[in-house]
Amino acid sequence: MKSVTIFWQSQSGNTFACVKAAAEELERAGTSVFLHHILAKEAPKFDTEVYIFAFPVYNFKPATAMRDFINNLPPEAKGKKALLVVNCSGAWSGTPYVMKKILKKKGIELCGGVLARGSESYILLRKYIKVLNNTGMPDQKELRKVRDFVSKAGKQELKPKFYMFNPLSLFYWLGVISPDNAPGKAFKNRLYDKEKCTLCGYCYSLCPSSAITRDADTLKCDENKCVGCCGCFNICPVNAWTTPVYKAENFYKGAYAKDLIKTLSKKENGK
Repeated sequence: MKSVTIFWQSQSGNTFACVKAAAEELERAGTSVFLHHILAKEAPKFDTEVYIFAFPVYNFKPATAMRDFINNLPPEAKGKKALLVVNCSGAWSGTPYVMKKILKKKGIELCGGVLARGSESYILLRKYIKVLNNTGMPDQKELRKVRDFVSKAGKQELKPKFYMFNPLSLFYWLGVISPDNAPGKAFKNRLYDKEKCTLCGYCYSLCPSSAITRDADTLKCDENKCVGCCGCFNICPVNAWTTPVYKAENFYKGAYAKDLIKTLSKKENGK
C-alpha cells in the first residue's frame, strides 16, 4: 500500500484517536497518508491507492454525515479499494454490510474493516455500564487493534470482502427502530442558553446533519434533523447546549475539541 487517503468524521474525539493511530502505523511502514475531515472546505486527495473511511456509528447505523459524503464522491473515486475504521460503544451491527452497499454504488470495493470501542461514543452507556473504559477515548488495546489492522492490510493485496446480511441492518434499511430523526430520548429536546452563547458558529459548522442554524442573534436546533451525535455539546466552548438529561459540563471536552475549534476559527477568518 503506497498511498492512502483517510476520510474521517469525529464528534467527541474517539474516531480521531483511531485515525491518528492508523495514520502513524501506515506512515511508519512507509505509506503516504493524507487526512481529510469530511467537513473541511479544502478539496481532498482522491488519487491515492486506497481510501479509509473512519467514522462513528449512531443508532446502529453509519454516521449520516459520512454516508452523505460518500454519496457525493466524484467519478474519480470509482474503482478504488476501501477499508473501514469504525468507532462505537458496542457492536457495529450491520455497518459493514450497509457500507459495502453504499460504496458499491460509487464503484468502490470494500476490502475490510476494524471496530474500536470507546466509552464516549454513547454517553448513556458510559454513565450506566461500568465495564466500558472511562478514559474519553478508546483505550490502548482498542487502538492497537486499529494499528494491527492497517499494518496487516498494508502488507497484502486487498481483495473485496464478503459481509453477510445482519438483522440489525434492518435498522438502517427500514428506519423503524432508529430512524435518523429519532436519536433517542436522552439526546432530544436540546436546551439552548442564549445568554451563554457567543454566536461563535462552532456548533452549526460541526453539525453533520445541519440541524443547528442561526437566526439573527440566536440559534435553533431542528430535532427532526438531529442525529444525536452530541457534537454541539462537545464543541461549545461556553456550554450553551444541554439536554434535560445531560449537562454539557459532563461531556468530553478534550484536546480534540480544542483543536477543532482552532481549525474552524482559522477557516472562518480565511487563514
